[in-house]
Amino acid sequence: MQIVLCSDNHGDRKSLDIILARHPGADLYLHCGDSEFSKDMLMPFASVRGNNDYDYSFPKYRVVETKHHNIFITHGNLYYSNISELTKAAKKEDCDVVFYGHTHSFLNLQNGDVHLVNPGSTFYNRDMSDPCYAIVNFDDETGEIYSKIPVENFDEFEITFTHSVNKTPVTDIYQIREGDIY
Repeated sequence: MQIVLCSDNHGDRKSLDIILARHPGADLYLHCGDSEFSKDMLMPFASVRGNNDYDYSFPKYRVVETKHHNIFITHGNLYYSNISELTKAAKKEDCDVVFYGHTHSFLNLQNGDVHLVNPGSTFYNRDMSDPCYAIVNFDDETGEIYSKIPVENFDEFEITFTHSVNKTPVTDIYQIREGDIY
C-alpha cells in the first residue's frame, strides 16, 4: 500500500500538482493541514485542519484504518508537535501510526510501539532543508512500514526505517473516521 503524505503547502498548488503527477497510482493521498485550500481545491487529498486553514469543514483529526495499521492524522499544533502527546493521542484512538505536520521539518521516528511521520513542508522547511513530502509504503503481507522522502526538486533519497508489526488485519478496505478534539 502506497500513501502520498504532504503538509504545509500554504496555498502553493503547483507543488501538489507535481506530486500528483509523479504518483498517479497511490492508494491514498493524505494532507496534514495548512493547505489554505477548500476541500474541492485539495482533491484528491484527504486532509485535516491546520492552524492556517480557514475551511472549518476539515476535521481536526482523522483515523484511517488499513489492513495492518490504524493511522492517526492531525496537523500537530494542538499537541505542540510534542512526540509524547501525539503518541498518547494516537493510542487513545487505537492507532499505531501518526502522520502530522506543523513543524515544517521532516521526521520519521519510532516512539515505543507508535511510528510517527512528519512529511515536512512542500512550501519551505524551517530547518533549511529542501521542501519535501513523504511516500509511506505498508508491505501488504507483513505490515512493515517504509518511508521515503522525495524532495521537491525530485532528487530522491531514502530515509530508511522499518517497523515490523504482526497484527490481526483491521479491515481490507480503508475506513476513515473524522473527529474534533476538545
